[in-house]
Amino acid sequence: MSQQLSASTPFTAQTYRAALKWAAVELGIHLVLVAVGLAWAEGKPEWFVHFGREYPALPLAKQVLGPDLLVPHDDGHDGQSFWVVARNPLLLQGETTLAPYLDRPVLDLALNALRAIAPIFPLLALDIVRQDGGHAPSRG
Repeated sequence: MSQQLSASTPFTAQTYRAALKWAAVELGIHLVLVAVGLAWAEGKPEWFVHFGREYPALPLAKQVLGPDLLVPHDDGHDGQSFWVVARNPLLLQGETTLAPYLDRPVLDLALNALRAIAPIFPLLALDIVRQDGGHAPSRG
């Protein structure tokens, strides 16, 4: 019988193997989803960004990704802002390099600063869990 994992379950070799198994299953599912998405978009990875015809970053995207860029929307999705930030993840010269490609440069510069640090949050959570002896914090 497999062990049930909860927030209070300490990390042992058995729970670590169970977590690795589920991580491998999730990775497999995500790889299948990416492959299906790429097949549907005829191999164009920009489909995952969802650029929009009205977005200020479209000229930059066409310059970087080519003139045959897939643009499936009028307004696009938030992924296009993440794409712009990914081109300058440390936000060096943020106002000069990011602002021309954002739809609300003054407001979005602060928002994109949050987007730029978003990958740090899971690392901080992992550090908190490790400092607590392998227990995830409880919700209340």
